[in-house]
Amino acid sequence: MAIIDNYISKNEVANLIGKDITVIDAHGNSIKEYKWAEMTHGTVCTSILAEKFEDANITAVSLWDSHMEISLEEVCSAFQLFEKSNFKCICLSIGIHNWIHLHALYNITQRIVSDGIQILSSGSNDEKITFPAAYPWVLGVKYMPYISGIKRIYKSEDGCDIATGFFKSQVLEKLSIRNSFLYFRRCSSHSLGCSGAN
Repeated sequence: MAIIDNYISKNEVANLIGKDITVIDAHGNSIKEYKWAEMTHGTVCTSILAEKFEDANITAVSLWDSHMEISLEEVCSAFQLFEKSNFKCICLSIGIHNWIHLHALYNITQRIVSDGIQILSSGSNDEKITFPAAYPWVLGVKYMPYISGIKRIYKSEDGCDIATGFFKSQVLEKLSIRNSFLYFRRCSSHSLGCSGAN
């Protein structure tokens, strides 16, 4: 299983769940650990995914340039790492709202899925149309606190296909002790691991 996200700390994932994962950049190179940036969105989402898929070998593609931004080119390069691979699933808990320049993402995600690899992508927390989650060949996931379990969405304004209700996560429980304001609340990108696990 693969996950593509913003900066992912291999050390912090191991501290949170006691599991070693492979972390590379968008070109397949190992990345440097930045102590000051351990608890990023990517680290939290990767940890939840690794928690829910405890037996899976996980390769995480950590995206960040020197300005701590993620470019569309980087996302497409990360997807290209998995073309014609043996991976069964790629999870992406980041997305793009801007419809301009999406041609490359459109093409690479279609090719990945035609290779038999499932893409799970989180939708926006504010129901904006987000790519790649909104593509019909990608399984778009979002968090809806008022539902129970996992539900299929048949007509979705934001293009998501399934929604998860409240779920338990040891990772989020540990982190909420550090900062309950930041980590007690669930969101669409957190629900990616829960949705894929069921």
